[in-house]
Amino acid sequence: MDQKNWEAYCDGLKRAGKIAELTWEANDPLNRAEFYRQLVMDIGLGYNIYMGCDPDYPDLVPFLNSVLLCQPNPDDTYYICRIHGDKPYRLSGERGSVLLLTANIGKDAMGMGKNGPGGGLDEYNLGDMVDLNGNLDILLSNERPADYSGQWLKL
Repeated sequence: MDQKNWEAYCDGLKRAGKIAELTWEANDPLNRAEFYRQLVMDIGLGYNIYMGCDPDYPDLVPFLNSVLLCQPNPDDTYYICRIHGDKPYRLSGERGSVLLLTANIGKDAMGMGKNGPGGGLDEYNLGDMVDLNGNLDILLSNERPADYSGQWLKL
């Protein structure tokens, strides 16, 4: 990134801060402080998603949780991972003590695409795919291999 691009990025952040004027009670100092706090959290979240997610070397990164604020459910922690739709992946691990274990899989899900969300978003109950020992081992791919008999989800 050169200086010109950096300055354009910072100018965009200045414009984003003006959204505070559209909130209810925009002149309230506490409300304005909370807005800016959330904005900074969203900038950090965006960095995690766009810089920390590499579909060639996928890893689950925090998406929504009690630190990143404005989440849909304060009792849950959400993770996100970018993957290619034409490559196979393996999702494995131990369930642990989590009660609800789900995955949403879709093209350009959660605004990850250049043109906004795409199609094919499905939610899967991974809890139903955990074995009796609490282990999870799922193949994710565009097509199920003919010789594969384990847990599988279509990308």
